[in-house]
Amino acid sequence: MRRRTVALASAAAALLVPATAGGAQAATPKSEVYLTTPFSKVVAGWQWRADRLDPVMLSVQDIKADGYSVSIRLVTETPGQGRRYWTTHFVHSGAGTGLNRTTYALTGGTPQRAWVETCKWKGGNPWDCRISTITNNPIDDSSVSG
Repeated sequence: MRRRTVALASAAAALLVPATAGGAQAATPKSEVYLTTPFSKVVAGWQWRADRLDPVMLSVQDIKADGYSVSIRLVTETPGQGRRYWTTHFVHSGAGTGLNRTTYALTGGTPQRAWVETCKWKGGNPWDCRISTITNNPIDDSSVSG
């Protein structure tokens, strides 16, 4: 249990480290979400870019010995694609275990909103799903014509 808590803390700390893009460039905007449900603890974050979220860091821990698996997935909204549910990542190994994933999301347009969803599963079916805070893209692209 302590190892998994340290891993979640490490994932959260990695999200807080500022991007070092050089003296003349602005830092890339980031969003972070934290969520504790009756069955899981979630830490996630991403950097907003013009056409993607990159990197995306996802971390989930199963916190209840109830026989259910837990999952995490990213959800995004863009003008062209609408709402998109990304790959679901599962933890089947029981309470006190979890996973950390670093990935990216090519959104096919400027991402407007993003959040994560965590669910508990039994027999291949979701039984309870919760979402994190919905984050909005802080990049002002109103000057872009198209």
